[in-house]
Amino acid sequence: LVLAPTTLLPHWHKEFVVAGLRDGVNLHKFAGGGSKADRDRALSKVRAHGGVLLTTYGMVLHNDDSLGAPASEEDAEKVAAASGRGAAVAAQDMPSGAKGCHWDWIVCDEGHKLKNPNAQLPRKVRTLPSSHRLIITGTPIQNHLAELWALYDLCCPGLLGDEAEFRREYSKKIAAGQSRDATQRQRSAGARASEELRNKCKPFMLRREKSSVLARAKEEEEKERRARNDPEAQNADDAPPSGPRTSIEASTTGWAGVKHAPQQLGTKNDLIVWLPLRPAQERLYRAFLKSNTVRSALNKTGSALSAINILKKICDHPALCLAITETSAADAAATSHVAGSSPSRSPAIQDGAKEEGEEGDPEEEDDGDKREARRLAVAAAVAAAGLTE
Repeated sequence: LVLAPTTLLPHWHKEFVVAGLRDGVNLHKFAGGGSKADRDRALSKVRAHGGVLLTTYGMVLHNDDSLGAPASEEDAEKVAAASGRGAAVAAQDMPSGAKGCHWDWIVCDEGHKLKNPNAQLPRKVRTLPSSHRLIITGTPIQNHLAELWALYDLCCPGLLGDEAEFRREYSKKIAAGQSRDATQRQRSAGARASEELRNKCKPFMLRREKSSVLARAKEEEEKERRARNDPEAQNADDAPPSGPRTSIEASTTGWAGVKHAPQQLGTKNDLIVWLPLRPAQERLYRAFLKSNTVRSALNKTGSALSAINILKKICDHPALCLAITETSAADAAATSHVAGSSPSRSPAIQDGAKEEGEEGDPEEEDDGDKREARRLAVAAAVAAAGLTE
């Protein structure tokens, strides 16, 4: 049983066909596109002859009984509480109501949808009898460690203990060790808990990065091409590559049709520069913190997100608060209390804008090199991009 969002079902179908499965024979769909009769027919074929059934999470919510969930809540709870990993789940004494449809595998694509163990969807998935569960996700942790526990407890029940035990042994210790004011003892305890958790999870997790998969595919294509042209070169290609991969082939960007494409990618260097607020920015920042806008946000009568956006603009450039656009007009109005009814009359904003505007980039010296230099600047807003330019 493959569970996936509706938009991903065609991709799964295509890959199974490539792998040799035949549509309507050992590959079936149980989705909203067809009639109920078509879905029932597909489910009957899978139950009788085996195969792969593709369905969506929405279908599980509304048709869990058809997919094997026991009719009674008591039996469903027994299935959901089954412990063990892999085939050990199948060895549990399943209730009689759960023996009508027992899946060998349940594959959950975009499995982070199951991160909340108390939500209806993961509870429904747990009631589907299966020997193995596999979760595919690019974000096993989105907010906190409890989400990781929920995913592991679904596919490897009992591996990390119950939720209270996991919180006591791992979550609290790791969070305390990562706190800014953590003691050395807390840091050590957090590091030990993190290492223990990593070692427990590692045997049951396969992690692949897109860059390595694409690079491997490129290598295989190149080897096949060389083998066709020169069969003797295939033995030389079997040698493991040496040195870091910086060639253009390792890039995930397609270069087909690009003129003068570089043959070699340079080393990527990330440089983080911390910029303190200038006096004008700091005055405006402090003045806005005392405003009615911030006060209403703290009292939960106003929009906290709007206040945060204004503070971000002040930190980026005071002149951003002067830009009256469709998205910034409300921000400009919110800052108008600083100096009169018009935000443009604020000394802090005007001083900050003038101070920033007078400092242009130094003129580049003409060293005789006529090669075109290209630079890319990324900004969160159009107005900020204009100031950068």
